[in-house]
Amino acid sequence: VFRKFEGGVMGSKYDDLSKIISEAMSLGREAAKNVDDGGTANNDRICISGLKGVRESALNNAGINCYKHWSFPGTFILSSSFGQGNKNCKGLSVALDHMKNNGVDCYMHWQMD
Repeated sequence: VFRKFEGGVMGSKYDDLSKIISEAMSLGREAAKNVDDGGTANNDRICISGLKGVRESALNNAGINCYKHWSFPGTFILSSSFGQGNKNCKGLSVALDHMKNNGVDCYMHWQMD
């Protein structure tokens, strides 16, 4: 669960989450710029957990580009990507670290082609 959301107003908590994700993606883009996009093509994504009862549309309306995880309630997959191989891995790793450091309950989904 995103600790900073506790006791907050419904709309503002998504705005906070949206801001942190936006910052994370910006940091990820910068980190990915300096990496060769070699390596295995993959479908790695960041998953946000602990949002049981939250609708996908509420997050998308807050500017969070994501979709509901197909089998885990309260888990959403961010749609962002930074490339195919090494660029994506580096960008997502930097973004994930930023999100975790800001209290977001999240993890990396790793999937190779």
